[in-house]
Amino acid sequence: MNKTILFLYSELMPYNLPWFRVLVKQYCAKVVVVHWDTQKLTPYVPPPIEGVVYYPRSTFNTAALLKLADDVCPDLIYVSGRMDKGYLSVAKKWKAKNIPVVSGLDTPWQSTWKQWIASWTSRLFFKPYFSHLWIPGFYQYAYARLLGYASKNIIFHLYSADIKSFGEASESLFSQNRPDYPRRILYIGRLSPDKGVDL
Repeated sequence: MNKTILFLYSELMPYNLPWFRVLVKQYCAKVVVVHWDTQKLTPYVPPPIEGVVYYPRSTFNTAALLKLADDVCPDLIYVSGRMDKGYLSVAKKWKAKNIPVVSGLDTPWQSTWKQWIASWTSRLFFKPYFSHLWIPGFYQYAYARLLGYASKNIIFHLYSADIKSFGEASESLFSQNRPDYPRRILYIGRLSPDKGVDL
């Protein structure tokens, strides 16, 4: 039986599309995506993908989001973070039904007061909503553990990339593990301080 995955996402970017394509093609999943479509940082609009249904967030209040989730009856829910109260309402309801609810967490542990407070209050602000955290690396793993998540509920490799966008040469280059691998870095993204491009 095909699985249905509900993505409750903030602002979609091209790097999200490989997730959707793999889920549809390799796992025969039905992918339903609600995404922010107002007050965006970029003008990006995701292209149609067979097996993926997009809904603009602006067309849903919390009650409508809850109804959508009931209608699609997801086997798994992914929420991009804690920034949308409507998304959190859906997450809380479906986690209580023992459906896996995964949140992205790309904030590295930096031992700030805010992070310490989050770790002490995780049972109020994380645990009621998310059964799992999906992280990009070890610094985020440290944060997830301090938020009280067991290793088995922490998933690695949050970020994705569509290397096909760079042509066939890039696929053969990335597939080789050579000691003389090129030492040039190409950054394609927003030029904003939070991206750490200066580093």
